[in-house]
Amino acid sequence: MARWFGGRWRKKADPGEVAEASGAADSAGRSAQGPEDSGDLEPASVPPGLYDGADELMDRAHAHLDQDEFARAEILFDAAADEYRRATESLGTRRASGEVVLKIAMASRTRGKALIELGRFEDAVNAGAEALALLQQFIPDQDFEALIRDAPELADNYASTLDDVVVARVNATVRAAQEERADPELLEETLLHANAALTVRNLLLDRDAPRTWPGLAGALVSLGHLEMLLGDGGKGVPRVTRANAILLNVDSTDPLKRRAAEALRAAEGLYPGILKENPVPTDPREAL
Repeated sequence: MARWFGGRWRKKADPGEVAEASGAADSAGRSAQGPEDSGDLEPASVPPGLYDGADELMDRAHAHLDQDEFARAEILFDAAADEYRRATESLGTRRASGEVVLKIAMASRTRGKALIELGRFEDAVNAGAEALALLQQFIPDQDFEALIRDAPELADNYASTLDDVVVARVNATVRAAQEERADPELLEETLLHANAALTVRNLLLDRDAPRTWPGLAGALVSLGHLEMLLGDGGKGVPRVTRANAILLNVDSTDPLKRRAAEALRAAEGLYPGILKENPVPTDPREAL
């Protein structure tokens, strides 16, 4: 089966970044009350080393992922999430600290990445959706702009998780179409998620901060490629050319740049006329 979307996960989460996002999660979580909060006990004090076992499972899972051992990594990420939950429940509480909730979300998210590489796209969607549900607890009143302002690291984590869900959904959609079992409702839902991911990335975009540009490019590739495959080249091709322009100065070995190039080749084959009218801009800033 053709792989329309992908991109290997090569970077292990930086402990410093996780710590920063964890602090943001604890702060944001105090003002975000979910439906499950009422009646739950407050997080108890954590004995030293309580989560060491789960942390070790995460380290082992990342090591397998770095070696492209996706099946083993997926099992270990799932086990790590379960161990974080078990350890929390051992405290006699159903509510974990923001740091632990974030760790569970990252375990689910990275498990989803391994599942994508294994071709288990529906399972990857479910894993990503679980991670999103956990992260949404820290969005006060579901105000994403407030999250960007108050906890930018956490906002970027949420956006990246949504990106992963879109990649998995698009792969699942393409597979269903190839197997002639396309579901109109699934297609509509996938388009909604892809548009949502693009909206989030536009909110996070800082024209003076190039580190925010690849996220926008990835969202453009996912939505644009999907629109092209669904017959809407008028919308999809310009998004794909914008993405390629944004990534002009990125190393050619970068998975996202390869994915953008793949989408551009698809545009050349499917919509040569539209591509001629919407060439790749020569200045990345023109495509932002």
